[in-house]
Amino acid sequence: MDTKTIRELAAILREHDLQRINISENNVHISIEAKGGSTESMSVSDNTSFPKSESSDAVVSTEYAGAVKSPLVGTVYLRPDPESQPYVTVGSKVTKGDVLCLVEAMKMYNDIYADRSGTIAEICVVNGQNVEYGQALFVIEE
Repeated sequence: MDTKTIRELAAILREHDLQRINISENNVHISIEAKGGSTESMSVSDNTSFPKSESSDAVVSTEYAGAVKSPLVGTVYLRPDPESQPYVTVGSKVTKGDVLCLVEAMKMYNDIYADRSGTIAEICVVNGQNVEYGQALFVIEE
């Protein structure tokens, strides 16, 4: 993906007053976040080692029915370590109390648990993404 495309995505974000755009193309994930109508952060990562279910090809909203939300600001990790499989994938069955991911804040790793039993319908974040308090991480359908 070239810088012209990234600039166009940032312009779309501002023009439509969106909070975030996540897009993947050819195993490269682009995440552009805005606060207050201006683009404040942008990250580009090569996700060749991560399965497609960990990325999103569309504009993402932070409001989801049935969402498990981040209890703190930090960096989300969907795997216990880079060589391991993800804790969960779309379609995984989970029970209340299962670990879904980790959120690192100030060099402390915090387990994020399923708050109910069900099936992972959507993963709303990508591995290594910065998350905000109350941001949707997963959608669990009962």
